[in-house]
Amino acid sequence: MKKSLCTFCLFFLVLLAISAGNEEIIPQSYFKLTTSNGLIVSVYDTQKNRIDYVYPYIFGMVDSAKYVHPFVGDIRLKGGIKPLSTAYAYHTNVIRSVYPAFKVYYFASFTRQDKVFYAVVRGKKEKISGAGFIAETEAGKAVPELDHIENPLEDLPCILAGKCITTSFTKEYKNGLYEKYILYTFTDSLHTDTGILKRTVDEVKKMKGSLVDAEVTYMYANETDTPDDLFQEVVINLWKGFPAFRGESKIQTWIYRIALNTCVTFMRKSGKKPKTLPLADDLQVYADVSETANIRELYKLINRLNALEKAIILLYLEERAYDEIAQIVGITKSNVGVRLNRIKEKLTQMSNL
Repeated sequence: MKKSLCTFCLFFLVLLAISAGNEEIIPQSYFKLTTSNGLIVSVYDTQKNRIDYVYPYIFGMVDSAKYVHPFVGDIRLKGGIKPLSTAYAYHTNVIRSVYPAFKVYYFASFTRQDKVFYAVVRGKKEKISGAGFIAETEAGKAVPELDHIENPLEDLPCILAGKCITTSFTKEYKNGLYEKYILYTFTDSLHTDTGILKRTVDEVKKMKGSLVDAEVTYMYANETDTPDDLFQEVVINLWKGFPAFRGESKIQTWIYRIALNTCVTFMRKSGKKPKTLPLADDLQVYADVSETANIRELYKLINRLNALEKAIILLYLEERAYDEIAQIVGITKSNVGVRLNRIKEKLTQMSNL
């Protein structure tokens, strides 16, 4: 039971931030972002403000004789608009670009596990209605402004292969906002599913809520009912407790504390044991997409920690100060540093098993 309490606390806070539209932008030193679901992989270039390419497989060669090539490249927003910022959304595989009038999310779906690349524009209906993308999709064409090293002897251009298939649709989100989905998939000698986009459109339209939100919260919870129950419970406790809030700490710290206590109490009363991902869950298929693989592996290891350890390390990854972490989990500031060092050592040992 204890193994997933803090995961749900962080899940709630992510869900609360999504609902409020208050998304934290974390500075980064790199400029290429990767999103993959273990089936396909794509790379976003924050200097060129585009998806460089989407590969149909995560392995580099077929039968050790034929190179795998991307099926689409140079995906960029029409009109040449530059985003205000681009980064991973909440430490997940979802890439988020923030524009003045809307946001764009790029991802390969973990929750659906399909060979579809998603670009989703979220904003007011009138703002996103004309939004669209241009892309290079013709087989045999080279992705412009990009050289791709496919073997140690040659620096070859990145050539597209296969047949790219694309479609789009719009779905109501919430709070007066809408989401415009632009989907890309392919057919080739290994993948001949021509009906995948029609099924995807039908299923995403019918699903409750947003596929973007489902992807963002995927790392934080694996139960379908419990997160909704927890969200409602925490909101009620925040409402009840707000009159007693004296401003002696940051409002975010107070919210974290209420969320943590509520989740612990909720799980004790309900007796539910949330699902966790097994450590050996096909890790070998992520070997060629190290960025996403390392993040996913880290969260799997964190999921094996006890409740207090998990709360501390997740708050640390959220870049919370030591004194704020201490206030939230109820220990001293110096103890936070000691426990963090032990947790890091423990995670290192677990990763070497």
